[in-house]
Order: sequence, then structure tokens, then C-alpha cells
Amino acid sequence: MLDEYMKNLGYQEEEMEFILSSYQLSKETESTLLYKIKSLVNYLHRNGLDNAAIINITTTIPNIIVESIENIKVRINELLGFGFNKLEVFKMIENYPYILEMSNQRINNKYQVLEEIGFSKDDCNELFVKKTDILNKDPSSIKKKIEFFLEYGYDKNDIITILREIPILFDMTQLQITKKLEEYKEFGFTEDEIIKITTYLPDLYIYNKEDITSKTKYLTENGYTTKNIINAIKKLPIILKHNNLSKIEENIENLENLGFGISEIVPLTEKNPYILLYSKDMISDNFKCCIKYNLFNNEVIKMMNETPLLLTYNKKELDKRLHYYKDKNLIDIIKNNSNYLLISLELIENREKYIKTKNKADVFLSDKEFYNKYKVNRDDILKGVK
Repeated sequence: MLDEYMKNLGYQEEEMEFILSSYQLSKETESTLLYKIKSLVNYLHRNGLDNAAIINITTTIPNIIVESIENIKVRINELLGFGFNKLEVFKMIENYPYILEMSNQRINNKYQVLEEIGFSKDDCNELFVKKTDILNKDPSSIKKKIEFFLEYGYDKNDIITILREIPILFDMTQLQITKKLEEYKEFGFTEDEIIKITTYLPDLYIYNKEDITSKTKYLTENGYTTKNIINAIKKLPIILKHNNLSKIEENIENLENLGFGISEIVPLTEKNPYILLYSKDMISDNFKCCIKYNLFNNEVIKMMNETPLLLTYNKKELDKRLHYYKDKNLIDIIKNNSNYLLISLELIENREKYIKTKNKADVFLSDKEFYNKYKVNRDDILKGVK
């Protein structure tokens, strides 16, 4: 009966032999073991663990089978006392079953080591849930890892961010990490740029050079050079996140449908890589918003090429500004100076009121030029002086 029950759960013959040969279990009768393992399985199932997790736990610490459920609950409550929720506690048990046998003092010591480095209590808890076996890692190896990153040039807060996000780095040797950093140098990034992009996207530490090449393949196939790609990644590292790759393809195709040529799309997205990640509807809506004010397609393309930020600008604000300039007969000036659309409309309106019937184009002067001509500064204009 016991063998049949364990096989139905998914245990392999060798796993069953290993568990049942454990000293504590070998002293129990088959009926007692069947009752106890059923009780344990039911308890772990109720707390979200599947058969695979249960097999892993019981093959790691077989004696848990003969432990009373009440004693296990006591241990769970002790772990809850560290600030974890129940889901996190069982996740840690699944990740590293030895936590059930680990003393509270050992756990407290690990908190102390990490907090001395600069990790907050919440940082530690996030780290323990993601990589529970760090509780068994030698403190000196943790400190050496921090020293390595500091010597490379990382800020301590950046190091904490990276290790919290990618705790597998605690298992990597300095040689392995150095090799990874060298790969990004070979790709074309400077050390300062590597620090910046890996801080924003720590996942880069678990990518390899081939990953970067495959993730940017669509870009290279569409006219992007390595330099173009590096510049885009420097500004927006999350471009390399897997779930963003489909957006890139979709948005490039959308830009082509709007009338942009590849020779225009490359510099456009290099200057404003967010265009590659925003929804295509938002980009199309901003483009069409300009068309609405009697601008031709090629004129809007020229405006967007000159001021790429407009493609990802707030549509409501863009529409408000275009409406104002059309009403004031200034749309031709805007058409040839699209960057004027980025100037605060409040400033433009107040300048227009101040100069009244004088040269309306003066509303677009720089602060210095406006002051030299009208002897009034920006602050006073915004206050509404007359």
C-alpha cells in the first residue's frame, strides 16, 4: 500500500528506496509511515505545494515524514515571525527544505551579515524567498562578492539592487562574473555604461553575448548598426527584456505603415527608444493628431524626425497645443519648428498676452532672447505681468 501510494504521487523507485532507508523511517511500520506521509502530503497540498515539490522536500529531508504536523506548524510560525507571509514560507521550504531544520539563530546571523552590508530587512526577505539557500552561504563569500562589485565601480545601493534581483550571482565565481562583464565590453560598452545598464536591467548578468545578438537580430536585419543598438540600450536597457521584443517588431512595422522609411526609423528610435516599446496605438494616435490640423503626412514625418519625443508625448496635451497654435495662426511656424510643441503652453499663452499685437513669433524666443527684447523674465511672465 505504501509503495503504491508513493508511486501514485510520482516517486521513482530509487527515491522511495532512499527515503525508506532513512534511519528514522526504518524504525516505523508500513501502516504508520503510510498514515504519516498521507498526513504530510495533505498538509502540504493545502498550503499550495504540488507533488513535485513534496517529492523534493521528502528526498532532501526524509525525516520530515515522521515529524508531527503540529511540530511542523510550530516551525512555520517561527518562520512567519521573521516577517514572511505564509505563501513565502512555503516557497522557501520548496526552494530549500533544510530551512525547516535550520536554527533561528543561524537565520538571524544571516540578517545581521546582510544588514551590515546595507540590505534592509525587506531586501533580506526578498532575497531569502528568491534564493533560500543563501541562508547557508558563508558570510565571507558574501562580503567578497560585495567588495568585487565595489572595486569594479558600482555604488553599494546599485550592488544591493542587482543582487536582490539576480541572487544567483552569489553562486557565481568572480571569474564567471568578470567573463560576463568582458562580454559586454567586447559588444562595445564602456565600464561606466556596463554599470549603468546592468543596474537598470540586472537580467543582463544571466544573458550571454549570443542572447544579446539574438534579441537584437530583428534590429540588425532592419538597418540598425551595433552602434545604433548600443545607443538605444544605453538609454533604455529594458529593450532587452524578452516580453518587449514583440513590441519592437510591431512598432517598427507600424512606423513603416505611417510612412517612415527605415533610414528615418533608425535615428528616430535611437534618439527616443521608447518609441520601440510604447503601444502602437499611442504612436499612431499622436501621428494622426497632427494630421488633424491640416498637416500633410510628409510634414508630420519631418516633425517627428526632428522631435522624436512627440511620438510618445501625452496625446491630450499635444492636441491642446496644436489647437492653440492653429487658432493663433502659428501652425506654419510649428510645422517648421516642431520642438516648439515641447514648450510650456502656459508660458506661450502668457507671452502672447504680454506682447499683444506685436510679432507673434516672438512667443517662441528663448528666455534670454525674450528678456533682451521685452525686459521681462520667465518668472514674471508666468505670474501674468502686463
